[in-house]
Amino acid sequence: MAINLCSVVLAQGVGIEPRVDISAKGTAKVSWDTEHGCVGGAVSFGVNFEDDPLALLYYRLSVSATGSRRSHAAEISIEKIEALGKGLPFQGQVFYRATCFDLSSKTLLDSGDCVFRYIKQGADYRRGVAIVEGPIVANVTSSSALVRWVTDLPSGGRVCLGTKSASAMGPQIVHEVAVEGLQPSTVYAYRVEAWTGSDDVFRTREYSFRTAPALGSDEPFSFAVFSDTRANDYTPISVEALNGVNADIVRRLAVGVLRNEARFAVIAGDLISGITSDSHRVTVQLRSWKKAVGPIAPYIPFYTGIGNHDAEIYDLRTLDGKETRVRKEGKDAAEEIFRREMTNPTNGPDLPADSTDPPYSENVYSFDYGDSHFVMLNNDYKVIRSASQDDAEKGKIVGRQLEWFQRDLRSATERGQENIFVFVHEPAFPNGGHLADSMYHSGDKTYTKLRDEFWRLLCEHPVAAVFCGHEHSYSRTLIDEKVDGSFRRPIWQVTTGGGGAPFHTLEASPWSSSVKAFSSRQHYCLIKVAGKEVRLFVYDPAGSLIEEARLK
Repeated sequence: MAINLCSVVLAQGVGIEPRVDISAKGTAKVSWDTEHGCVGGAVSFGVNFEDDPLALLYYRLSVSATGSRRSHAAEISIEKIEALGKGLPFQGQVFYRATCFDLSSKTLLDSGDCVFRYIKQGADYRRGVAIVEGPIVANVTSSSALVRWVTDLPSGGRVCLGTKSASAMGPQIVHEVAVEGLQPSTVYAYRVEAWTGSDDVFRTREYSFRTAPALGSDEPFSFAVFSDTRANDYTPISVEALNGVNADIVRRLAVGVLRNEARFAVIAGDLISGITSDSHRVTVQLRSWKKAVGPIAPYIPFYTGIGNHDAEIYDLRTLDGKETRVRKEGKDAAEEIFRREMTNPTNGPDLPADSTDPPYSENVYSFDYGDSHFVMLNNDYKVIRSASQDDAEKGKIVGRQLEWFQRDLRSATERGQENIFVFVHEPAFPNGGHLADSMYHSGDKTYTKLRDEFWRLLCEHPVAAVFCGHEHSYSRTLIDEKVDGSFRRPIWQVTTGGGGAPFHTLEASPWSSSVKAFSSRQHYCLIKVAGKEVRLFVYDPAGSLIEEARLK
């Protein structure tokens, strides 16, 4: 199935990555190239409004593109864009979205929401610095937060919180600024500033984030979990899809998470369609995922993990006389691309200085929040060195990662963290769609032995639940002595793979009687923590409650 899926993905275009040129007379030209011949190219232009807290975009103009089938361009007078609203757009920002139809794959290619900025001096126009990604807030603790944004021109930048500010290092494109010295459980309003000179300064609208409770505090809080937000690759044309991401559903889930006042969200893998030999495609897809959550990410962190679709970025090589998918290494390794594009804690397992293995940084990590501890694992981490190893490591947590996990759990328990939540993409006990792989592999003892050792480790600590994806459904399964006599403490496995990928249905398994709830609907989980009590609420994209349950 993976090979067929890959062939479908490779048939799709990489995605539109437009360029913008601004003439002194005030004409904006948007141009882009495509892999295959395309027709029907167009660019829509619009603005957002300062009184909209989510800064959602409104498109009012569309211009047809000209050029060849692989090279496209559309031009518009900036005066026409200015006429969309009262006066100039917000500090010269112009939003646009380019599309065209790929004749090879019969797929609508879409850039997603993009932005450029202009400066008008007298009668002349020129390019100004624009924030093309972010800002996002990440890695929030009780005393600090990280704010990240990306600009289209090398620029200076800083984060401003009232009278407090923190600056980025020198002119650059990618900015990550740690804001420190904050108070626990406090809402901070902030703006980001970017500049290339005194006559080119851009200040964002005002956003806000909330710091975590003090370590060990039993202050109630909520967080959200979902996964498998990749597009449905079996549908040639999907109005919901954006470069390997089911962007429409992701946006709706993220807005629901914010409205339900979750402090943060955790995404347990398969963000994108991935599974490709084109590492650039992966970068484009991850950036499209960030566009989908873009309006919400300035307010709450999105902690992300790797799934098999995100991880399988490969070259085809002949090993032992067999054509084998070998994971890319160095800057093209899936984990390295993920580290560059996503923003997560960096406290995962260390590698030796001379190691060529993929990094664990920002795909395996943990963090505290009040009286709870959160751990993200990667059971799609593998290094292939022979044909016999091809796919053999899928679903396993071994070696450095397992040793790190043992130490991390022990440390959290010794610190007295009341609740531990573990996140991993492939389930230990699959219920539909992936019984032939995951950590079960149809009962293959090579896998179940490692799985059971992993689960017994969980039983030694106050783990309230393990959240996973991979199966495109929701299920709540109680893993206890009825499943295996060596599991001395009951722990919930919650599968939350309803982020937009094609749905799976329930199948019979050795633990079927332990499955307490199942649904194939798209959804997200909201977990409310209040001291020793942990409650689960499951919502569909429209906000309807699917079920609620007590996890602890």
